[in-house]
Amino acid sequence: MKKFATLYLLITITLSTGCESRSETADLILTNGKLLVMDNEYSTADALAISGDRIVLVGTNDDVLQLRGARTQVIDLDGRTASPGMIESHIHFSQLGRRIRQLFLNDTRSAEEAVDLVRQKVNTLEEGEWVTGAGWHTAAWDKSDYPDGKLLNQVTPDNPVYLTGMSWHAAWVNKIVMEMAGIDKDTPDPVGGIIVRDPETGEPTGVFLETAQKLVETALPKESDEQLKSIIQEANDAAVTFGITTIHDAQSNAKEIAAYRNLIENGRLKIRIYLMYHVDEFGDDFDLLMDKPIEVGSYEDRLTLRTLKIFSDGALGARGAALIKPYSDDPATAGLLRDDAATIGSVISRAFKAGYQVAYHAIGDRANRLVLDAYENELATRDVSDVRPRIEHAQILSLEDLPRFGSLGVIASMQPLHFSLDQRFARTRLGQE
Repeated sequence: MKKFATLYLLITITLSTGCESRSETADLILTNGKLLVMDNEYSTADALAISGDRIVLVGTNDDVLQLRGARTQVIDLDGRTASPGMIESHIHFSQLGRRIRQLFLNDTRSAEEAVDLVRQKVNTLEEGEWVTGAGWHTAAWDKSDYPDGKLLNQVTPDNPVYLTGMSWHAAWVNKIVMEMAGIDKDTPDPVGGIIVRDPETGEPTGVFLETAQKLVETALPKESDEQLKSIIQEANDAAVTFGITTIHDAQSNAKEIAAYRNLIENGRLKIRIYLMYHVDEFGDDFDLLMDKPIEVGSYEDRLTLRTLKIFSDGALGARGAALIKPYSDDPATAGLLRDDAATIGSVISRAFKAGYQVAYHAIGDRANRLVLDAYENELATRDVSDVRPRIEHAQILSLEDLPRFGSLGVIASMQPLHFSLDQRFARTRLGQE
């Protein structure tokens, strides 16, 4: 049996079944392969020829080899499969780079198991050095309760610890980090966030949900410009190995955008970047952003910046997704809304007028409805093709809201990963119905 391997091609290369001039020679030819043409008939071809950044011919080996010249590179695929590169339509790219360097907690099955990995890491560090990790999820643990910071304190008396949940909507820290951030019993919950507290003493346990994460993020070491570029470079290299050639970065900030520009200018990024500028406050910085022109296809089509990413609610796992009815396993809450309907509508209106696409994070049915309502009001005055509005995740929806995506022309930007992760606790959170 032949060993199967996949060769990924740039997704932005346009497939063509013919060429404009058979007299030209190709820069690169692939032969003897199973090439996925990606048409409606699921066709395959034996070979293709590339000239510059375009595929100029897809067909048989004999036809394509007619474009071979003295300088043409020819690769014999020996029966292997080649497909266009993949577009990752929702990723937090710098977080991918950081996660590669952090403790991997995805496979832990209990808080104790996660703490044991932290203990092992601490044994390799000097006093005061940070331990960072990501991927823990109570739904995958034997007990679904949030972990207690005391478990971390016992094994990390001299090292600050910051562990991000799998959904990035929860953080688990030890006492040292809370002290560094100035968090104590009297610290109030921020708007759109929760400090998980001991029910008897009211003391913070070390778990921070949704916007409350910002309270402890302030204690994290500041990354230098070079460190950030190295992190993004590492994410770039990882993406390419999986055949990803274009990414939509769903949460970029000004510092990261500057790093992207520098990396592209110096030829260090192999992929194309579609940036979403993360907006979580609507004051002076938002006003300045509304005055900036959008960018489409800068750096020879390597970078586009024309989208705003905004959160309307949180994640289902952390019970932050805003629901119409209370959570089945915690009737005291129906989730968290970041902003009210009036604010959502105003932000969308201003963004559209400034020429920006809007990508609103909405997971719960209440959040999705509010965002759909705001889009509907604004789209009554403009052509949807001008703005291509998105809802990121669109995960929990009322039946009456489902057809609104099609009728309004709103893009439901959904991620299969959420289904595979959240199915483990969806019935518990939402009820059997």
